[in-house]
Amino acid sequence: MPLESTLDDIVTKLKEGRYRSEAAISTGIVLRVLRALNWQDHDTEVVWPEYNVGKGRVDFALCDPPSKPTVFVEVKQPGAARSEDSIDQALLYAFRQGVPMVVLTDGQTWNIYLPAEPGTYEERRVLRLDLYESTPRVSRDALVHYLEHGRVASGEALEAARSEYKSRTNRDTARRQLPEAWSNLVRERNEMLIRLLADAVESQTKVRPTDADVLDFLRSRPIRVDSGHPLVPDREVAPVENPSVSPAYEANQKARKTGIRYRGAVIVARKRLEYKSLIGAMITVLTELEHANHGFLNKFSEWPGIKRPKGKTVAKNAAEIFPRALHLRKLVGQLPNGWLVSKVFGATEIMRIIRIAEDVSGTPVTWDPPIEAWKSNPRFERYSSTVETVKSKQSTGGTRAIKRSGTVIIGSNRHGYTSRSEAIEIVLTELHNADHCFLDKLARHPNIRGRKRRFIARHVEEIYPDSPHLRHKVGHLPDGWLFCKDTLDYKVVLKVADAAVEVSGASLVWDPPITCD
Repeated sequence: MPLESTLDDIVTKLKEGRYRSEAAISTGIVLRVLRALNWQDHDTEVVWPEYNVGKGRVDFALCDPPSKPTVFVEVKQPGAARSEDSIDQALLYAFRQGVPMVVLTDGQTWNIYLPAEPGTYEERRVLRLDLYESTPRVSRDALVHYLEHGRVASGEALEAARSEYKSRTNRDTARRQLPEAWSNLVRERNEMLIRLLADAVESQTKVRPTDADVLDFLRSRPIRVDSGHPLVPDREVAPVENPSVSPAYEANQKARKTGIRYRGAVIVARKRLEYKSLIGAMITVLTELEHANHGFLNKFSEWPGIKRPKGKTVAKNAAEIFPRALHLRKLVGQLPNGWLVSKVFGATEIMRIIRIAEDVSGTPVTWDPPIEAWKSNPRFERYSSTVETVKSKQSTGGTRAIKRSGTVIIGSNRHGYTSRSEAIEIVLTELHNADHCFLDKLARHPNIRGRKRRFIARHVEEIYPDSPHLRHKVGHLPDGWLFCKDTLDYKVVLKVADAAVEVSGASLVWDPPITCD
């Protein structure tokens, strides 16, 4: 039976209540649809039922070539496919197995996800198909586009899904930048914007307003877009709220732990900025410090004490902030220039982050009403002593580190670099060009091989065996070698550089010289 007719029959039986369990949906809907999409459902190495994934199982694994899963299909009871627990489980199974596409269905709704891409569940969903809402023809086209056997086998289906994800991500990125772009237009007194508004007023009233009146209007009035959210031109009057926590609970916890009031204002770089939650205050402070000093967030992200053991506090994407907790990636706040910050912090931790921001920027943050209770907190005292220790080490030439930019002299050749990853790429490339066995020897050095990954390898799976979402973070070396670019801080670069010197016997001279970072 053609797919369109099959879908029409399925919808009729769904409305009659014929499919009331997962087993009924699997047999009566999913297998019928897969058969119509040219999958050989009788071959269990192609359509593999109850596929084992560690301690769990996936209802179906679509394999091409046989026994190699390409798509996971997870079947749920009617209405259960929309729950976050179901989505989290399905995506986690696929993520661990390196399967690039997941289908989650309850028979009526069909959702297709890309588990390895960054973002929230909604951002990683490339298709939401409701058989009730769509005609059989529209449903047929959508399912063929992403799940037809020939398209999956050739990679066209995955490429189409990734293209859809990228297109929507770019659109979302542009949409998020609208408020900041509008604010910049107003702040910079964009002549074209002022002229367009003045022309519109003049065409209606025959009287032209002055540029100053137009600018005052733009500064004082939010401009609304179709979604109903205002684009506020003046950042000073734009409070940032945290909708994920109960206001009453949050206020009580802050008052008990830190003496911080639920509402107030912070004064940063002579600007008084109101806040309605402590999360909002943190985001506002970091935003203003970045506006006052471009590049602040880049420096802030590398500052001692700001990194967390299982993720980052600020990063360019949510996957770096929550590398393992996929369900938390939606709990991030937006900062300028594409930066994100975690919103999963308590009051004490937020105050510690703001204290670090003051140290990095050299700009004091004043609270109105004032806050004093948090300064006596043991965590703050530990942080203060840590910062003083780091500063003391730096002043006496303590921790060895390679600067972010400079030159490295290898033999008689001098090479400039603008990042640590570029520096290590230059060093390894030049040493391999001098000795074509160098990278083979270096790969066997004990300082290059970790417990779970390798720093250099010929295959990206050896560098990121358990992290498919990081496999794009590799640099290329001669003869097909790759190297890890994730978490490439000065300690790792120095460790690799020392190992390279030990293996090759060559001398490396750094200008500026190796010093504290």
